[in-house]
Amino acid sequence: MAKMRPSILSEEILRDPFRGAERRFFEAATALPSSWTVLYGVPWVSRGLGAGNREGEADFVIIGPDVGLVVVEIKGGRVGCDDRGWYTVDRHERRHPIKNPFEQSQRSKHQILAYLKEQPGLGNLWLPLSHAVCFPDVLSRDIPRLPEGPPELAIGHEDIGNLAKALRKASTLFNEDPRLEAHVCSRIADCLKPSFHMPGRWSVVAKQQREILDRLTAEQSDILSAIEGHPRIGLTGPAGSGKTLIAARWARDQIRNNEQVLVSVPGTLLVEYYQTLLPEAKASDIVPHNMIKQLVGASWTRVVIDEAQDLSLEAWDYIESSLACDTSRQLVVVYDENQRLRQKDSFYLPDRLFSARLPRIIRNTQQIARLSTRFFRDGGARRPLIDGPEGPDVISVQSNDPRNVGNEVAKLVLRLVNEEGFEYKDIVVLHAHGRGADIRKGGVQFKGISFRAIGLVWRDASKHPMVACGSVGSFLGMESPVVILADIDGALDNDLVEACYVGASRARCVLGLVASQETLGRVSSLSDG
Repeated sequence: MAKMRPSILSEEILRDPFRGAERRFFEAATALPSSWTVLYGVPWVSRGLGAGNREGEADFVIIGPDVGLVVVEIKGGRVGCDDRGWYTVDRHERRHPIKNPFEQSQRSKHQILAYLKEQPGLGNLWLPLSHAVCFPDVLSRDIPRLPEGPPELAIGHEDIGNLAKALRKASTLFNEDPRLEAHVCSRIADCLKPSFHMPGRWSVVAKQQREILDRLTAEQSDILSAIEGHPRIGLTGPAGSGKTLIAARWARDQIRNNEQVLVSVPGTLLVEYYQTLLPEAKASDIVPHNMIKQLVGASWTRVVIDEAQDLSLEAWDYIESSLACDTSRQLVVVYDENQRLRQKDSFYLPDRLFSARLPRIIRNTQQIARLSTRFFRDGGARRPLIDGPEGPDVISVQSNDPRNVGNEVAKLVLRLVNEEGFEYKDIVVLHAHGRGADIRKGGVQFKGISFRAIGLVWRDASKHPMVACGSVGSFLGMESPVVILADIDGALDNDLVEACYVGASRARCVLGLVASQETLGRVSSLSDG
């Protein structure tokens, strides 16, 4: 039995009343030798000049080691030709014009040959091709001899019973030696009728999610509107709820209304991140927290304090005294008490602050949010709602040898780049406070990848594979399509909780954990506590 592609006809073809002749040929072709392959329905597109591209389809292409390739056009029913051209007559005696079937099969043969010559490993080979036309409802003696259709190329009703013989006749008309090696036959079949699977890569999903998540939800839009009605507003919510997005949108709108806006954030990386969100702002309008007490008393009419849970009490004193001198100034405070990394003393908020809470995590996948929210420790607030998109499971990589952490991280990076289609710039490696020195050691590469400080990688235009690497605290307030938490072995419980809540929530689509079996177990037990 020949190898058939497809192996089974679809319901659509089985039910189509106009494909009866093709179905009969298909059934007859199954009896061809087992070394032959029968392809049903092989489309082609010509790459012509002038009039543009043309498209067509060969009804059948038969490939065998002793016949080469035979392209067969099928014409069922009563067929004829007169001064108006070729036609068929249906059972209701209605005439339907058709194309010259011999010219159709010949054209398909040449187009298929041109395509095969473009394929690797086939371009330099001699490929014996021929063409034929099958009239399964017409006796051979009733098929006229035509200039373009000699008897060797015409397959009649009685030839169907010995199809291999008829195909060999067509093949030898064009080729003295039509033989092909078996592996070449398989290669041709795979080129013309391939079986394939196009994977859905998470890098594509991440880009699509970013486009959706950058649009404000109805809840976020309501809060953005509410900010306008209050001189002092506190914007809070869990990591991944979109607090920074709202604050940046509000600041952008104020700048466009010619207001003087000051934005204060914990560190220089978040300063640069805000500059991408607010391209209209001057560089001096976005400053780290340690500069705010020198600047807040100047001419700004709108002040945004992001990651305010890390602002010192001394800085708050300066802010409050400045606001008391000018009550027309508007203050927006963005905070999440669960993310206190720098200021370990009691959390402070100014008086008369109208608090607006974002209860939903929408900027992380559900799999990431389910992990990070297990470490949510704000006893006075409800556990966050998880409304983000579905994503891949959190990736856990066990590495019990501290000296091998860099190699395990690099292997995971290469997997995400090569298999999931991410770019190196889409990936950030975060480590616990005071760690990461071995991974970021100057001049050291792991699997050909260098891990460098986040700011340096973002500014570097080198094509050399580099991945941003830094502490969880240095990446506070920012996000990346992929985050890998690594070098967290030996961290104190509080540091591990912060790494898993703050660090994990920096990932939008894919989160990886590279740690020892003991640490992975601690992560599980701490999250259940």
